[in-house]
Amino acid sequence: MVASIISYMETPKWKPSEEEREVMEAVWMQVKGACDKLKEETNEIRNQILEN
Repeated sequence: MVASIISYMETPKWKPSEEEREVMEAVWMQVKGACDKLKEETNEIRNQILEN
């Protein structure tokens, strides 16, 4: 999935180096992890609200 996102970002004028690709992958994993955590927290709050 990460590779497909990075490939999508490439343009004829810009091809990321291996180091740039590694950085983008690391950042993407952090963003994805934060989104997953937020989703879990939101679901927990919603469930608490529905229980009351």
